[in-house]
Amino acid sequence: MANFTEYLRWRGDIPFSYVPLNEIDSMIFCELCYIPYADDIVEKINTQGVTICELSELVFNQKNLKSIGAILPTDKIYNLLMLVSNTERFKNIMIKNYVNEVDLSSQKQFSAMWFDVFGDAYIGYCGTDDTIVGWKESLNLSTMTPIPSQEESGRYLSKIANCSKGNIYLGGHSKGGNLAEYAALTAEKEIQQRIISVHSFDGPGFQKDFVEKYSNDEISKKIVKILPQSAIVGLIFDSAGSMRHIISNAKGFYQHDAFTWEIESGSFVLANGPDKKSIKFYEFMKNLYYDIDESERAEFIEAIYHLLSSNQSKTLTDIVNDKFSFFVAILKTEGKYKKPLFKMFKKFLHERYFKRKRQNNKKEQKI
Repeated sequence: MANFTEYLRWRGDIPFSYVPLNEIDSMIFCELCYIPYADDIVEKINTQGVTICELSELVFNQKNLKSIGAILPTDKIYNLLMLVSNTERFKNIMIKNYVNEVDLSSQKQFSAMWFDVFGDAYIGYCGTDDTIVGWKESLNLSTMTPIPSQEESGRYLSKIANCSKGNIYLGGHSKGGNLAEYAALTAEKEIQQRIISVHSFDGPGFQKDFVEKYSNDEISKKIVKILPQSAIVGLIFDSAGSMRHIISNAKGFYQHDAFTWEIESGSFVLANGPDKKSIKFYEFMKNLYYDIDESERAEFIEAIYHLLSSNQSKTLTDIVNDKFSFFVAILKTEGKYKKPLFKMFKKFLHERYFKRKRQNNKKEQKI
């Protein structure tokens, strides 16, 4: 089936003035947000703006391309930048106001870009990057609202809305999708009226009380969450908008990679709905989440963060490159952090194996 490359061959020569921005364009912008741009490139983006064509030239003229991270498809994302920079549809789009903030003290990882689509503003929010603090903040979604990057996403939207006069589109992949939703839901009414669409690509949702407080017909109808049929990340918590399941050519967690999502014309290929594994995971996570109070979840998250950041590891790449030290750190985990890890592991075994075994036994007895 088709992917981004085929889409660009079909639509790459068609300007946005002829075929408006669609969900594939939205996902392409979101993928470009993951690239870690060098300081000199950021300065040019933020002082004068650069076209996608100019951005590509600046990036590939560097001696060494920065790795995007251990679990992100680095080569595919860089190749996507090269492809879009050679299309009539994308090459002259201006990029402005690039932000990339990682703050250990506030546990914030926030990155976003403004794509000026010939007068309309597309705001792309970056998902969780390679940093350990970024993953810590993402885990904090289960214990607090707002997290620092959510607050920043709202401020960023307000800033771009004041600088632009046209329509506004929002989107993000993974945590970036959550940020796009949060910014739209909490925006001032006059900004919400300018928003055309909000795409959350397999992004986690929110705790139920937040959705009930902020969702309304005016903005909720513009929010679309797009999930692969075996979604994991995107099924976590509640969402304010509609939900669509699409087909991926990967299995399990690898479906989180948007480069595995199948495309036909200007849309992702629809699936019949979530598959059985996805439904089982949703039920499993729901049981795991609601049976643990907020303080216990916070203790578990702190323990995970302590473990990941052991041995001065700052990124997942550091851990992947030194697996032995990470394994030793697990064995040396102190009592303060060992208890919540062991408790969650015990809960996991109960939900995943023992509870299911009892349910299966009851079914056999009925038969």
